[in-house]
Amino acid sequence: MNKKLLIKLFRYLRPYWKHFGVVLGLIFASQAFGLLAPYLFAKMFDAKTFGDAMIYVIASFLLWFIVATVISTMRSYWETKHIVFDTDIHLNHTSLKKLLGLSIGQHRNQHSGVKQHVITQGQNSIDQLVQMILFDVAPSVIQTVTTIILVLVVSPVVGAWITAITAVFMYFSIKRNYKYKPKILTWLDKNKDQSKMVSEVYRNVPLVILEAQEEKSLNQVDASIRETAQFGKNVWIPFIKESALLRIILGIARFGGIGIAMYLTFNGQFSKGMLFAFVSWIQQALGNVENIAQQQRRIMIMLGKTKKYHDLLEMESDVPTPAYPIQPQDFKGKVEFKNVSYAYPRRNAENEPKPNDLNSLSSVSFIIAAGEKIGIVGESGSGKSTLVNLIRRSFDPKSGNVYIDDIPLTNLDLHYFRSNLGNVEQDIAVFDLSIRDNILYGMNGRAKYVTANELKKVAQIASIEHFIENLENGFDTMVGEKGVKLSGGERQRIAIARALIKEPKILIFDEATSALDAYNEKLVHDAMNEASVGRTTIIIAHRLSTVIDADRIIVMKKGMVDDIGTHFELQARCAEYQKLIKNQVVSI
Repeated sequence: MNKKLLIKLFRYLRPYWKHFGVVLGLIFASQAFGLLAPYLFAKMFDAKTFGDAMIYVIASFLLWFIVATVISTMRSYWETKHIVFDTDIHLNHTSLKKLLGLSIGQHRNQHSGVKQHVITQGQNSIDQLVQMILFDVAPSVIQTVTTIILVLVVSPVVGAWITAITAVFMYFSIKRNYKYKPKILTWLDKNKDQSKMVSEVYRNVPLVILEAQEEKSLNQVDASIRETAQFGKNVWIPFIKESALLRIILGIARFGGIGIAMYLTFNGQFSKGMLFAFVSWIQQALGNVENIAQQQRRIMIMLGKTKKYHDLLEMESDVPTPAYPIQPQDFKGKVEFKNVSYAYPRRNAENEPKPNDLNSLSSVSFIIAAGEKIGIVGESGSGKSTLVNLIRRSFDPKSGNVYIDDIPLTNLDLHYFRSNLGNVEQDIAVFDLSIRDNILYGMNGRAKYVTANELKKVAQIASIEHFIENLENGFDTMVGEKGVKLSGGERQRIAIARALIKEPKILIFDEATSALDAYNEKLVHDAMNEASVGRTTIIIAHRLSTVIDADRIIVMKKGMVDDIGTHFELQARCAEYQKLIKNQVVSI
């Protein structure tokens, strides 16, 4: 077994150490009492009279009652009340807290299906490990150790034989485990890749059917599963063969110990009743050793899955929290870029970063005054979205700094800053909740203090009050998974309402109208204009109609600011802006 992983496992379960200690104490008591049963039966067999034999029968019954009823019930009660459910809650909380602590960039640059697979497999494995340790491994280890100690006291010869066999068996088992560990980790990696492929197909089933690629997708998934299965067979079949050989050796040793006990008995050192006790103790000790060995395959798989989970939990956010985060008392919304450069990490086939990066921004500098309405335009890949992601602090610049109200963004309290930031993107994320809950989502604990008039006001600004009034349940209408019951324009306007209810100082529209028809574009555009009054507004757009009335427009070209000015100034002097109009990258 991997000692470091086990240490990490118990570290994550540290709040429950005392409860584990109680359970282990009850297990020890149960096993200790259990060792007395063979001795009592031995005395019963050796009894001279019926009365003496009945005394040991009654003692055996009382012993059974204590172990099977009292201790067992206490153990089950304690495990259920303090461990089984509570550890599951704790691990889910730990996992989600870690994911929420990573940067937005890390979530967008890394496959969500892989993370979900790692977390699900890791939590299940830890849960199974805890169950296995409590119900199988710990009782087996405790019973083996206590039995060997007892037999050593009663008969040093038989005890020495059991001790030697156990030590040799565990040595070769551990040696086998180290031999197969790298292969098992590789097999788990292949399972992760296979899970990624399958999740991609399941996620895009409508596209597969629409493009008539059912057979292709089936063949790809089948090929991946077969490859992983074949590798698994190549790993586990030799492992099973070696395990079987070890169990045969252990079985022979078990009967060898019984033979030694019989020899000592027939030579007058022990009674025939004690021979029965020795046989029971030998069976218990070496039977438990075999049980531990049989569990090793499952333990190694679960430890491998747990390792991936531990690696995720130990991942550091690439947007570090400042030691002394600043919360400005009077947040205004001024934004400044000073010589900002950023490069996205190049990714290989396994979605892992490579050393060489892809430049996205190069020495970008500009100032957006508080309350100013700014448009950002440029061809795809020119760096528009990177700009707003840096403002959101989805990731940090490679060089240069972003300032908010003349304070470095890296020094601001990020939670406080984002509570003053409104976001409306092209792909609107909504929960399968009511319209009301989706609008109030960004309000934290303040949501319950939002009045009906305040909610109605933002609905009017976002141009959604009329369609909401026509719904059967109004604001309490459920939107369905991913907002399936809403049109694209309705989702966009709900997102605007969600941004506005926070009363943000900075409002960002990232391609908010690019996927809409002319009617909905007009509604969203009007909502954007009204929403921008009195706050810093940044609009990324492909359509000129969305930004033509902006105070200024920033034109991006190959990761650099090509020009800044009003629509008419840029139309007169900026060749890149003229080209965008000519090519209808933006259109009037």
